[in-house]
Amino acid sequence: MQIRIQDVTVFAPATIANLGPGFDWLGCAVKGQGDLVTARLLPDQPQQVLIERIEGDGGRLPLEATKNCAGIAALETLKAMGYPPFGVSLSLIKGLPLGSDWEELVLPGLCSEAAVSGYHADNIAPSILGGFVLIRSCDPLDISQLRCPSDLHFVLVNPDCSQCSHGRLSGGRHFGGRPCADWPSLGWDVIVEPVRGPLIPGFAEVKAAAKAAGAYGCTISGAGPTCVAVVSDPQGA
Repeated sequence: MQIRIQDVTVFAPATIANLGPGFDWLGCAVKGQGDLVTARLLPDQPQQVLIERIEGDGGRLPLEATKNCAGIAALETLKAMGYPPFGVSLSLIKGLPLGSDWEELVLPGLCSEAAVSGYHADNIAPSILGGFVLIRSCDPLDISQLRCPSDLHFVLVNPDCSQCSHGRLSGGRHFGGRPCADWPSLGWDVIVEPVRGPLIPGFAEVKAAAKAAGAYGCTISGAGPTCVAVVSDPQGA
């Protein structure tokens, strides 16, 4: 089998996971920042994954494939392909704070994320599929894309620090073709946000300011410290 060496570069957009009360089961992709990954075939190194370089991480991410999320995902992808007679090298450009069915590509991503933050798909699935994604189950994988309301805009802020029944009602309202006036339910997270909120300097003030400025709601994006507010128009954003 003759394989021609070629490079492929893909963009992985930022995602908002744990969206309000949708902890681990509702996420979405957003325009703006993201990561770039360039993959190059290695025809003479079957089943091998090499990470050639990483930019924008300040030297914090490992170059060893089995300890790097992108490397783990690549290894799982080769496994899912039945171990083809080639390997792959990766070059990463981090832009974020630290030919198959598209849904099949979520599985290698799940394995990579499990190595660092648990086996859940509300980051990986929106990043690959785009838009809003509802995760019904991770084992077996059961996900569906949801129609995004046209009158919906996000405002995100990245502070310089490290770090469900209501949700079902919320999901039914927002993705059934209804307007976004019901988005105050974004603040119904009374389990996770009260614990993580105090760990983010200024979060309470940011949330109050967002609501005072007319936002439908404001909450923590993923595990934080990024915060997200939902508004009805770009001017309001």
